[in-house]
Amino acid sequence: MPVAREPDPATLIAALVTAVALLSAHAWLAVRALRDLDAARGRCRVYPEATWRLLIVLVGIVGPLAYLAFGRDDAG
Repeated sequence: MPVAREPDPATLIAALVTAVALLSAHAWLAVRALRDLDAARGRCRVYPEATWRLLIVLVGIVGPLAYLAFGRDDAG
């Protein structure tokens, strides 16, 4: 039976730094995408505005990046 070991402090710090960096990136991208979505007002491609809002908030870093890449209608 394997013996449970206490995690290495360096590993815990690295995991914490990674988590904070990813959450910060998601927050910044989500705010940027939501502000852009508010400014667009009805000029979205692919999905309706409400769907983009859910994707931006709930799908981590991929949601805001998807909106910024594919959801904006740059013609308007």
